[in-house]
This record gives sequence, C-alpha cells and structure tokens, in this order.
Amino acid sequence: MGNHDALISGLTTKDVSRFWSKVSRGAEDECWPWQGGLAQCRGGYGRMSIRGISVRAHRIAFAIASGRPPRADLFVIHSCDTPRCCNPSHLSEGAPIENSRDMTNKGRQANGERQWDARLTAAEVADIRALLASGEVSVSVVARRFGVTPPAIRKVRDRVTWRHVA
Repeated sequence: MGNHDALISGLTTKDVSRFWSKVSRGAEDECWPWQGGLAQCRGGYGRMSIRGISVRAHRIAFAIASGRPPRADLFVIHSCDTPRCCNPSHLSEGAPIENSRDMTNKGRQANGERQWDARLTAAEVADIRALLASGEVSVSVVARRFGVTPPAIRKVRDRVTWRHVA
C-alpha cells in the first residue's frame, strides 16, 4: 500500500469533515465541484493535503464513499469529465487502458494546441512546414525562429507530431 493509500485508509472524522467542507454538494446527478486547492499538474484536479502529503480530491471522495482507498494500479475515472468533481456517483475505478479509451471516445485526447505542454500553434506548424518545403532555411534556423529544438522541428516536418495539421 502506497503512502497515499495509507493516508486515505487512515482518514479521521476530522479529515472527512474537512474534506466535505471544501466540496460544493448539489443534487445526486450534478457535479460536486472541489472548492479547495488544485493539484500542481495539468487538468485542474482538486487536491487536499493530509498530514503534509497532497492527495487528489476525487480519490478521497471515492474512498469515503466506497469505504476503501482506490487501488493504486487503477485510476479513479470521472463519468462527467469534470476533474474537480467529487460526486461519488460520478466516480469509478478503471484500468489505465479504460481511462485512455474513455478519453479518446469522448474526444478529450490532447493533441496539438490542446496538449498541455504545446510550444507551437497549428498556424505555426503550417508555417514551419512551408518554410522547410521551400528549401531556403535549415531545421536549425527554423527551430531558433520558433523557439523550439531542432528535433522538435524534424518531428513536425516528418509528421511524427502535429499529424492532424495539413
């Protein structure tokens, strides 16, 4: 059992009370958004510090509702696609492949400008490909111009990345 699971298993009545005080509970079918701090990662997931360790809020909500911590090898998946939601009826455990399938089926797979660490826009990618196709500039020159590395430009040129841009 990892540190997070041990913390979740050992939630006190005070921890649970503090947790629910940071959730805006609504009707059973509505999202119950987390009102506390957010995890320092992409996605906007809620987080709560328990004895100095940051734990994602939706994992805590799942644990409180189910009476056990989520399995460490599984995700807690939101049926509502709202990262801040803590409504237990919107949460379920799922394997990484199930989480990926859910994301892809709902059109939430990040690519291009939606990718959390994207350095380029679709318009810039089109410009890069046009510049390289002209043969007048090198990969290194284009990389400096757009503030990225030559390997990133080669991946754009070779359509390893940004395949969806014509």
